[in-house]
Amino acid sequence: KGGDGQILDAMEAVSKSSDPELKGKVGFVYSHPLSKGGSSSGHYGGKTTITGDPDTHTISEASSWFWANIHQSLGVAFPETAELAGASKTEILKWMDGSESLAETCVSGQPYCHADPELRATGSTPIGRTLFYVGEYMRHRVMIGGRSCETDDDCPSANYRCDADQGVCTDPARHCRRNTVVVFTDGKGASFDEYFTGPVQAKRMAYGLGCAADADCVGGATCSSAGICTPADATGYVCQSSGEPCDPASQDPNDPLWCPMMINQQQTCLPDPVSQLETVADLSDANILRSPDGQPFGARVFVVDISGQDELADSFKLAAAGGGALITADITDQDKLLEQLQGLLDVKNSSICVD
Repeated sequence: KGGDGQILDAMEAVSKSSDPELKGKVGFVYSHPLSKGGSSSGHYGGKTTITGDPDTHTISEASSWFWANIHQSLGVAFPETAELAGASKTEILKWMDGSESLAETCVSGQPYCHADPELRATGSTPIGRTLFYVGEYMRHRVMIGGRSCETDDDCPSANYRCDADQGVCTDPARHCRRNTVVVFTDGKGASFDEYFTGPVQAKRMAYGLGCAADADCVGGATCSSAGICTPADATGYVCQSSGEPCDPASQDPNDPLWCPMMINQQQTCLPDPVSQLETVADLSDANILRSPDGQPFGARVFVVDISGQDELADSFKLAAAGGGALITADITDQDKLLEQLQGLLDVKNSSICVD
């Protein structure tokens, strides 16, 4: 089975998990327009962008091309309420259950004529463009703080309610929540040259790109004198297994900057690729994700590389740029994969909530 088929197997393992900690925490985006056929994210063959994409660096509510065609990349939307989480999981499984059936008629605007769709694993994987779509979708449809409302029904995102006094949607526990994006990949395609490449979009989600002040950055990053969001406590090196700053000279496991070597004694405290990322958006507002109230938010990007390849440089760069970690998974050991993923998605024992 090729790398794309293994990606689907890994995603299916997550969606089929009976673990209650994953309930309501998973949305499903696949990295190719579903209407364009079966490439890595398509249904039988594909293109690398959603129909009508004009290459703009940000998307608004008026971007009709995006909202009319988002179904081409968004397989299953995030649940609008916590009660709908179970239904979302069922819809995710439809794309990866090995079952497929045609519909008698096509629904207007639907990207396929199937009653039961199925993903086909062939073709390339435009990770950068997909992360861009994910970020824009999140800031308009998931992180909706500040959207005008009269009742809770006007706040269609799980955890949000309408503050009647202010007339806006609010999430009382927003400061306690951690946003996580998990990318399943075969490790190919990292680049630093353009706005829509994987590492650039991962950094935009995790830290922000260009800035005028520290408030223009997230994830603990600060604005450098060059106007670039720079992660705090950067040492110039990052640990491949944890995504944390490290010192390649450290050999003390009790040292916060120590990074364990691989089984073959290969060094995993590697040069931090974030220092190479100087790409910024063409508009200052597009350098960071903001909810409708103008407040910035971030999302850490973790990478699951199930290719089994010895060369993991591209996947490492993507994870490091996104402030996350690289997981090298064996798809034949699904229990181990789910254990690793739960460590990313389960935040109940973390210190993220301070009050």
